[in-house]
Amino acid sequence: MNKRCIIDKILNCGIVLSLILLYWSSDLLEKDVKSIKRDVRDVREDIQEVLGMIRQSRAEISSTKLSIVSAPAHSIEVGDPRYPNLLSPDLYKEKTLGSLLGENFVPKGILRTAHIGKPNNLSPFNGYDYVRKMYDLCVPGLASSHVGKYEQFAPGLALKVEEHPVLDGSGDKEFHVYLRPNVFWASIDPTRFPKQVQLSETFLQPHPVTAYDFKFYYDAVMNPYMSEMRAVASRSYFEDIVSFTVENELKFVVRWKAHTIFNEEGKEEKKVLYSAFFNTLGLEPLPCFVYQYFANGEKIIKDDSDPDIYRKDSVWAQNFASHWASNYIVSCGAFYFSGMDDEKIIFTRNPHHYDPSEALVEKRYIYIKESSDALFQDFKSGKLDITYLPPNQADNLASFMKTAAYKNQVARGEAIREIVYPDRSYAYIGWNCYSLFFENRQVRRAMNMLIDRDRIIEECLDGRANVISGPFSAYSPAYNQNIEGWHYSPEEAARILDEEGWIDIDGDGIREKIIDGVVVPFRFRLCYYVKSVTGRTIASYVATVCKEIGIECSLLGLDTADLSQAFDEKNFDAILTGWCLGSPPEDPRALWHSEGALERGSANVVGFHNAEADKIIDQLSYEYDTQKRLDLYHRFHEIIHEESPYAFLFSRNYSLLYKDYVKNIFIPKNRTDLIPDAQDEMVNLQTVWIDRQEEECLSIS
Repeated sequence: MNKRCIIDKILNCGIVLSLILLYWSSDLLEKDVKSIKRDVRDVREDIQEVLGMIRQSRAEISSTKLSIVSAPAHSIEVGDPRYPNLLSPDLYKEKTLGSLLGENFVPKGILRTAHIGKPNNLSPFNGYDYVRKMYDLCVPGLASSHVGKYEQFAPGLALKVEEHPVLDGSGDKEFHVYLRPNVFWASIDPTRFPKQVQLSETFLQPHPVTAYDFKFYYDAVMNPYMSEMRAVASRSYFEDIVSFTVENELKFVVRWKAHTIFNEEGKEEKKVLYSAFFNTLGLEPLPCFVYQYFANGEKIIKDDSDPDIYRKDSVWAQNFASHWASNYIVSCGAFYFSGMDDEKIIFTRNPHHYDPSEALVEKRYIYIKESSDALFQDFKSGKLDITYLPPNQADNLASFMKTAAYKNQVARGEAIREIVYPDRSYAYIGWNCYSLFFENRQVRRAMNMLIDRDRIIEECLDGRANVISGPFSAYSPAYNQNIEGWHYSPEEAARILDEEGWIDIDGDGIREKIIDGVVVPFRFRLCYYVKSVTGRTIASYVATVCKEIGIECSLLGLDTADLSQAFDEKNFDAILTGWCLGSPPEDPRALWHSEGALERGSANVVGFHNAEADKIIDQLSYEYDTQKRLDLYHRFHEIIHEESPYAFLFSRNYSLLYKDYVKNIFIPKNRTDLIPDAQDEMVNLQTVWIDRQEEECLSIS
């Protein structure tokens, strides 16, 4: 039976059923009428689901006919020819990758990975790194970083970005952004929502991505009533924007304010932010057709004729926090979001994406697991294609690779490969600088000296990590290699605590201090992510060493939602967590400037405040000289070390495991044959594909 017949039968059944129900409705009570409407809607949803499946199958068929290497974006003429394009082609993606794939390459297969814990939401401003990576699959940026390179960008949603001086004596600078035409937000799938959420027809249609979506994103970030972490963190990067002007649907202009600073000769200069260009590229599209509306299609703000209304309206911001699409990723990128349940999150390749090389598999499944052990077990049994080797599982892996089951996998082309690389992230314990216990930097130093980091690395991470002393990646030039972390010395820690007045007054084994005439015992609570086995082990160790020195540390394991709330509200004494860092150039403002110390939802989660640190951050904002920037970074590192708002624990060396049929996983810095002058030491997973027989692909799900 062909697809057209299926549709006709379903439509006929739906129409007949609707007529019967409508006939009887004249004699039914009001509650029965409501039931009829629900039945009709259910039939319509079934029809929509079948149509969606057919559209998807047609798209998949058509995708096999597409060339994987798209037409170079730089060949499309846009903008003012008097100004150069600040974006440039990525030669790896435009030339090298095509030769690796071959002429007859067709995207196929399902790439299966996993993550511990289900996201508390899929909001565009969710602060968790793994949710951000999901968004990157579905929503491209204005530009994409050249693979393996720093501070070089290829066209994305923007075809061209021009830098224009403002000729009014202000010293301001403008960036003119020309968007790629014919990029669309995919229609929203109504079957991904609860039955009680009835979507307006407008959401079931594709909508073009326009400059108004970027303006909307900017307004949302700058709205002071928006408290989602990523919005608050991004706000500081856009504070110097003087104006955001939409000239037409495919062009907008961002004007950046020039500040008057004094140079080394004491003369005044006008400069815009060093990072103004990078920050402009950080603007993203936020779909107006979704987040300005209720599910029934009514506008959240009835009269939004004021062009800046979304930058200041509190009612809209409150509605955004509980928006009907908060667990859905509206997509316009290489992949479409195809649903999330308690088992997995699904992404489907967009066959019409302007850069086919960004999606070299048909689907991506991200499974939701309860623990790293469960995740690792699924990888060994062949249910996952890529994973990270959990701490202390190296012997387990070695033993498994000697078994008959693994030999059978090898015979099927499923041998395990391993690549080890340093991660651009770190784990830390944050001491709340407004807590009664940790407002004093001497006490924070003492707490740092209580922790044996080498022991944690050996016992919890199987030696696969490095001790760090500051807020930057140890492989970045910004990191001050001359600073050693606080040495492990419980005796020195005890001496400092004694000097600061924390002593055992009553002989009960717990230190106390008289504060404002009140005896306060040193009892604090350490929060950590409850589903992290490593986190729980480290937290238990910290509680033990605290007890040995007369401090009572109680542990509080939190799930994702509660941990997010603790971050936003800063209502903790200490917190065990980590940061994933971006590529150079580093901007420490969001994490460390005092302007965010008391702001709800800011990334300055510990409320750090230091005048010299603020001054350095401000200087970095307008310093263009490379050596002077390094000097500022290194002094900033010193201050963070001296003030000790964090106990920096380690930066991990990750062991990435993947099956032999997953191709093109590499570290750019180690493959200068593919990317000359590559700088990035992180593993590249952007352009992987699956090379296995079709029947093998179909046998897994």
